Amino acid sequence: MSFRVKLQVPPLPSSLQEGKLNIYWQRTKGSLSRWIAVWDAPALHSYPAGLRRLLLRLIQEENPTISRRLCELGWDWSWEARQDYIVLYAEGLTENLTQAIDTLHAAITHPVPGWLIAQKHLQRMIEARVRAWASPPYRADAILARNLWGSTYTVSEAATPEMLRMMDISLLAEYQERFLLRGLRALWIAAPVLPSVSRWASLAQSISYELKIPLDPPAANYAEPASEAKQTSLRLAYPWFRLAHPAYGLYRLALVRLGGYFGSMLMRSIREEAGLTYGIYARAVHTWVGSYFVISTEVARSRAEEALQKIHAVVKEWSTCLFPEPSILAEVRNYTLLHLMPETLGEWLTKLAHWVAAGQTLDAYLRYLQAIDHAAWKDEFATYFPTSPNVQVVVGGPEVILSVAECV
Repeated sequence: MSFRVKLQVPPLPSSLQEGKLNIYWQRTKGSLSRWIAVWDAPALHSYPAGLRRLLLRLIQEENPTISRRLCELGWDWSWEARQDYIVLYAEGLTENLTQAIDTLHAAITHPVPGWLIAQKHLQRMIEARVRAWASPPYRADAILARNLWGSTYTVSEAATPEMLRMMDISLLAEYQERFLLRGLRALWIAAPVLPSVSRWASLAQSISYELKIPLDPPAANYAEPASEAKQTSLRLAYPWFRLAHPAYGLYRLALVRLGGYFGSMLMRSIREEAGLTYGIYARAVHTWVGSYFVISTEVARSRAEEALQKIHAVVKEWSTCLFPEPSILAEVRNYTLLHLMPETLGEWLTKLAHWVAAGQTLDAYLRYLQAIDHAAWKDEFATYFPTSPNVQVVVGGPEVILSVAECV
């Protein structure tokens, strides 16, 4: 392939510190500003599954004065909860930046609504979960997440409707006080001028907690027949390299080659040649306690066992011959760089925020991009790549395809 994508990324934001709060500022000239706040706020086992999501929902939806004020200022905001941290995204008119971040601060520090209001929102969550749990693809994702992370975290998406009904909502205020009012760790700001963040720095204090790290990696082989399913949902999780690995950029290319784009090995074998699915993908998932890559697809119920056998065969072939010729590496490299290069400064800050929240540095992110950019066919990869999944989930088959192991 003669075409070569040129790596082009914005400059890194300026960094400074106020107390325990890390501040990253990217100067912009546009009429819109971006504000990203990251909290050290894990899904601990000492709190029920779904509690964090209920808390964030209450903060955003149960203070109409604050919501109306942000709307008047031309600002929008949303939350994201991952296993180890919580992220607040906000974007709006630069001219109202100071008023907007003061309003956001007021929303976060506002006391949790009373029991009746919280119970109303919890009931809505339960009703939504009942609908979601009836979907085999959702159930497959939930069971996979529970098996991968359930020993360390309370996995919100794996909470059944019955588990949500048992939630002790009196713990909402405790979680807010322990983490949202103390665990802020980073602000990422794209704006023409750096605003005062002294009020936000008061949310960055010392906190402590324990994460249970299992001595043995997860291992489960789960199969659940479902006569109502039109397709079978397959999820397979394999051990993978940590983000901190010095050659992680090369391993990102290897994973894209397996199942990260339309021309991947899995797509060609399972979709184009065998006609078993419309789409099949492989992606990496990371937490503080482990890293895996997950293969996901939906296949015809009558051909689920055939699909599993072919997936195992493709992974084995991939592990022994990642890039059989230079043109394939060039194709994967070009696709990966186009996917990683941000279109906006807001997207750039979002990528950096998640990278740093995972325990990595800004310099390491640049090295990661450069490793992908400079990847050559002669580069040496690890001598060992996984060929057997730690966790395999089959939901919606006509019958139990494989022996069922108890879920974690």
